[in-house]
Amino acid sequence: MKCLIVAVNAKYIHSSGAVYSLKTYADCFYRSHGVKDIQLKVMEFTINQPELMIYYDLLKEQADVIAFACYLWNITMIRDLLRDLKAVRPALHILLGGPEVSYGLEGKALDASLVDGIIAGEGERAFTASLLMEASDREADLKKRQAFLSLIPESWKIEKDAHVISAFPIEDLAELPFLYEDLTPFKDRILYYEASRGCPFSCSYCLSSVETGGRKVRELPLERVFSELAELVKAKVKTIKFVDRTFNCHPKRAEAILDWIFRLPEDCDTTFHFEIEAGILSSRLIEQLNGMPDGRVQVEAGIQSTCPEALMAVSRSPKVDVIFAHLKKLLETDNVNVHVDLIAGLPYENLQIFKQSFNDVYSLHAHQFQLGFLKLLSGSPMEQEREAYGYVFSQNPPYEILRNRYVSTEDLYYLKQIEDVLEKYWNSCRFKTTMLALEPCFDSPFELMDQLREFLDQNGALLLPAGMQQLFDLLSQWLISLYEKELFHKEALRKFQASLLFDFYAASASDHFPLGLEKAAQGALSPKARKMRAEEILRSLDEKNPAVKNHRVRVRPIFDQLYAFDYSEKNKVWGTFICLGNFPS
Repeated sequence: MKCLIVAVNAKYIHSSGAVYSLKTYADCFYRSHGVKDIQLKVMEFTINQPELMIYYDLLKEQADVIAFACYLWNITMIRDLLRDLKAVRPALHILLGGPEVSYGLEGKALDASLVDGIIAGEGERAFTASLLMEASDREADLKKRQAFLSLIPESWKIEKDAHVISAFPIEDLAELPFLYEDLTPFKDRILYYEASRGCPFSCSYCLSSVETGGRKVRELPLERVFSELAELVKAKVKTIKFVDRTFNCHPKRAEAILDWIFRLPEDCDTTFHFEIEAGILSSRLIEQLNGMPDGRVQVEAGIQSTCPEALMAVSRSPKVDVIFAHLKKLLETDNVNVHVDLIAGLPYENLQIFKQSFNDVYSLHAHQFQLGFLKLLSGSPMEQEREAYGYVFSQNPPYEILRNRYVSTEDLYYLKQIEDVLEKYWNSCRFKTTMLALEPCFDSPFELMDQLREFLDQNGALLLPAGMQQLFDLLSQWLISLYEKELFHKEALRKFQASLLFDFYAASASDHFPLGLEKAAQGALSPKARKMRAEEILRSLDEKNPAVKNHRVRVRPIFDQLYAFDYSEKNKVWGTFICLGNFPS
């Protein structure tokens, strides 16, 4: 019996740790019990691939069973694939698992008659057992049928209710084998690593605590963690993303892992990503993170709101002052990429209160500021709160909020526009100098974003994809329009244009300058004099650091100053090219 375990990822750079965990666990179990009748194969696709291509790739494998990992981003495509696969191969056994189906198929527009089994909750044991049950059903010989079923340990507590199959969660994570037998497919992709399961918190919009046993966090032995991370680093995996829901819930353990990462060789090019709870960051953890080599670590901290009533309504800590104090310390050294989150649509947070949350979070100037929108996840406690807060959610994935008692549909659409500006002009990391320089000219960061939103809308560039050059051109034109409205004087315009040209040089080696900045990019010297001065600057840089001679360094003018940019090296935190210094013309 051949089984395909299928992941349909959101992007090519992503991978699916879940499908590899299912395969390695089941493979190890079958080998140890002498089962040779079940062959497993992982197949990964993306939602951006043509659906018909995925359909044919699956069909040509001639599998007896296909198991799909179901998530918000892929459930629509999987639904369509099921219909086509069952239409041509009615006997094909279909298994579904993952958060999108663990709590039932209601509201998923999935035809239950197309599904032969649903793996609910934690999947390794239930999946392994379900294939043994299917192999038994396919076997004509009664003794062989019973032999397959007898292999399922009673301690797994397998339950089968209609099509739903579940198992008792794995208490000791040491039972799980290392996920990755072959690391070749993960070149230039994000590899997901699980060092613990469970979450100590109970946010009402989240499934983490519900899915993995509430407040009980189970952990892989540290010796295993270190040996497996060593394998991944040796394979030169670019990014290792820990899927642990709260990496620092046990500070001493987190400190040990960070200490191991810190002691990696200086030339280690692997980046480690963690989700943290900023409110419980210990001073020791902050000290460790501040001491990390540039870019080696990324952290993601969910703030979600700065309104205490909103936070308490979704079972989050209202101690915002502690969270902010810790994050500010973490951002001081600018060596760790810090990602912060805000959620629109929480209870008690109307548009005006949300603007304050936005301003508070933006003021941190974290490297990434994600403005997300509340989603209704099946099985989450929020399902029981819909009437209390007047929630209306979309019936289609990702089941995003449409309105509640505090924000209207129009408010949310307006915030979608603000999100678009935020993504383009802050989270792209290309406009940092300019955006920081502009901030004092407005009443608040939200006001800055709103006025830029209005300009983009007037120029047909809002909520639409835009290339880097177009974004620079638009921002340059906006600066001129603000000057013409007398928002600031000419010297200020010159300052902002200088900042924008600096950002442009840091983002690109192109000479296709932003509209209106051609004169600033000519500099104060003639081309011949500028060339001679650039040669002097390069010689002085070579004398200070001989290694620079082998780098692609260009000296570029901004009004009456010259700046040296190294186009062979990028800042490991912001991802922009490094400025080696500025010099008078």
